[in-house]
Amino acid sequence: MRFLIQFLQRLKALPEVPTVAESGLPNYDVTLRYGLIGPKGMPADVVKRLNTEVNRILAMPETATKFSTDGAAPAGGTPQQFGGLISREVTAWTGIVTKLGVKPD
Repeated sequence: MRFLIQFLQRLKALPEVPTVAESGLPNYDVTLRYGLIGPKGMPADVVKRLNTEVNRILAMPETATKFSTDGAAPAGGTPQQFGGLISREVTAWTGIVTKLGVKPD
């Protein structure tokens, strides 16, 4: 249950704004992701129903059209896929933060 915004191509809403790669960082790859996350212990039948309905909505052509206006693309899936994505992102960004020595204020 997620959608994403990638900055690998110019946004349709802002076609005159260059991508980060066009601005001089060719290997830049950061994608914004949005998703639904429920409370720990949410009943499996509720998770299944929400996931089914959100995926149904994300598959509608009018949803894709609306999202594309903002440079986003619907990317439904399973809770397990989204959990795996979150785990990979945490691992990747933890490495970057550690390497750079970033400290919270």
